[in-house]
Amino acid sequence: MILISCFAGFLTVTRCGEEFDRQLSQLQEEAYTLSFQQLADRSAQVALRWESAEQAMVRYLRRNCLDEVTGSMAKLEKLAQYGDLSQFCAEVDRIRTLLAHVCDGEIPSWRNIF
Repeated sequence: MILISCFAGFLTVTRCGEEFDRQLSQLQEEAYTLSFQQLADRSAQVALRWESAEQAMVRYLRRNCLDEVTGSMAKLEKLAQYGDLSQFCAEVDRIRTLLAHVCDGEIPSWRNIF
């Protein structure tokens, strides 16, 4: 039963991490092509999707790791509205790094177990 739970957690976290890495990468590419309002709307959509994914991931991960990502996701919409594209792209990079760290911590390896 424990192994099944660990495997389910690993799959959930990995799937969510890959999905959001792809969405954030696309958002970063669109930063210089969309209008500020369109970018803010897309950022809000990604943040909304993150909130539902976070509810699934919180079963397997500590809340503080996910709260950092949530806080950064919340900043994206306002940064896009203000037109601060360099800070927007930096925040997207930060979120992608945080997600990679969270997903890396769930990989069943000797380093993570011991």
